[in-house]
Amino acid sequence: MIGEACGKAILFGEHAVVHRVPAIAVPLVAVRLRVALEPAPQAPRPFTLLAEQGPPLDPAAESLVRRMVARALELAGRSEEPLRVRLRSTIPLGAGLGSSAALAVALVRAIAPGADAFVLARRANVLEEIAHGTPSGIDATCIAYERTVLFERGQRPRFLRPRVPLRLAVAVLPRRGTTASLVAGVRALQQAGDPRFTEFLATSRQLVESARQWFVEAGHAASGEPPPAGALGRLMDQAHAALAALGLSSPEQDGCCAVMRAAGALGAKLSGAGGGGATLALLPPDAGPALEERVLGAARGLGALDAFVTTIA
Repeated sequence: MIGEACGKAILFGEHAVVHRVPAIAVPLVAVRLRVALEPAPQAPRPFTLLAEQGPPLDPAAESLVRRMVARALELAGRSEEPLRVRLRSTIPLGAGLGSSAALAVALVRAIAPGADAFVLARRANVLEEIAHGTPSGIDATCIAYERTVLFERGQRPRFLRPRVPLRLAVAVLPRRGTTASLVAGVRALQQAGDPRFTEFLATSRQLVESARQWFVEAGHAASGEPPPAGALGRLMDQAHAALAALGLSSPEQDGCCAVMRAAGALGAKLSGAGGGGATLALLPPDAGPALEERVLGAARGLGALDAFVTTIA
């Protein structure tokens, strides 16, 4: 039994999405996770985990993987079967690129191969609770459908496609703080009635709506000339500034955005919880290998642990 899933990135609306503001997420098809469940009659129960490719699992990551696998098998009524679980992944861990949601989706695909995307997302989000407590559902939805999604908590997802294919450079920086601590910091502003929180939500909502208009919603035909990619890049810059104003960036991440723009990107922003981790830069539609490598090289020069380019179609 084999299941596979891609990574994901939040393009607009991180942090605000947990407060019922819409967000836009994009699938990262250039990085993937694959899980294989094999009968292993001689193996110790409940299962043997083999991480065969990708970033090495530290003890915390291995513990999380084991708990998610055990829960998936329990929900499927297969916890008594001795299994060998083989895990292969090129998704950077702990960077906000959906590694835990990809594992959840891949596990459901392996255990229930006939499940449609709606069921996949719903079941995967249950597994995501092990990693994130009360996930919004945006990660599992984007990954299960492998489509750009306009997501609002409690509402049915809406799907978007870019008017022109997007090329994103993705850089992964060392993290400062944890997702939990960064989310808690935003919640503390809310509980204190800090006006910065209200302003942030309003700005996030406006940016998501502007970005939605740049895309084409599923089922609707594009009309007129496509808007320039630079317009979307400027929205990304504004989104990063709004997140940084809440202390969700880091000096290294601000610097990475700056050098990627200087190298030719149309816009750049943090993605996910912040404090390092994933940084996205929008490349010009006609960017060739030389410009791509210049942007990636700029990120590596500032300490990026990983950097790659992916297409959003």
